Amino acid sequence: MRRNLATMTLLSMEEENLSADDMVTIMDFFHSNMSYADTYLVLADPQANSFIRRLWLRKRLEEAARQQ
Repeated sequence: MRRNLATMTLLSMEEENLSADDMVTIMDFFHSNMSYADTYLVLADPQANSFIRRLWLRKRLEEAARQQ
């Protein structure tokens, strides 16, 4: 349930900020590590700082690039 919510939130909030490939990479993280989905949901809260959310996403994408 939380993974699905994180995925739906990602799709609605990051459409302007991330490429389709980047979004799929983040969704893969959500499905392999529940803590990433939970963290994203906290960062996606309207009260949270959007800069921190974008920085967190960038770090996850860098992490994925290192794993390839």
